[in-house]
Amino acid sequence: MATKRMQNVLHASLPWIGLLGLWAAITEGGMVDPLFLSSPSATLTALFHGIASGDLVIAFVATMGRAYGGFLVAAAVGVPIGLVLGGVPRVNMIFGGLVDALRSMPATALFPAFLLLFGVGEKAKVSVATYVCVWAITIYTAYGVKNSGETRRFLLRLHGASPWQRFIDGLLFPALPSVVGGMRTAVSLSLVVTIGTEMLVGTQTGLGQAIYVAQVTYRIPVMYAAIVLSAVGGLASNAAFRWLSRRVVHWERLP
Repeated sequence: MATKRMQNVLHASLPWIGLLGLWAAITEGGMVDPLFLSSPSATLTALFHGIASGDLVIAFVATMGRAYGGFLVAAAVGVPIGLVLGGVPRVNMIFGGLVDALRSMPATALFPAFLLLFGVGEKAKVSVATYVCVWAITIYTAYGVKNSGETRRFLLRLHGASPWQRFIDGLLFPALPSVVGGMRTAVSLSLVVTIGTEMLVGTQTGLGQAIYVAQVTYRIPVMYAAIVLSAVGGLASNAAFRWLSRRVVHWERLP
């Protein structure tokens, strides 16, 4: 068992080792100007200095806090909306087109509106992430309810189940794998949108702001160090959610 696990870890590490080797070969071999792409060693040094000074740690915590804040609000709003849209055909007929229109609207086009409504503080940044994530969670949840079929809900009504039992066993439980899949997608979306918002709207601290400031001041290793740290945050969030998914919906083989 231990040998098999080590083999799996090795196989999963090969693409990363290859990518790191290619990055080192391109930069150390002088194929790319360091002004455009710093070497792995310079990036790692900048990353260690940024963590030791606390600058990148503060930026990382601020960005992840905004991303998860937007995600949690979106989950609290999107799951109930998706359950109603998927479980009540008349509601879907009336509001389904509106939901499709809202989820198709680029969040970047709404930046000025969010700034006018919430100002340049934390509310505007969190609200943008919430807007993007809520529709992903809503659509995944609605499709999960629709794909669960009417038979289960009909049998529950036939056997006199209470409204609460029909909600849990007829709507939420069958849709749970799709709900979890939508949340996992939304976590990644929230981080992407949060970093983009920090670049465009501006903030005192955050990975997006660190990337932007390092780029305009030509501190290229610091810029790539912040990019690497944002990738680590995304990978860690995805891994944590995969771990949680396997335990919440353990009867489904989620990717």
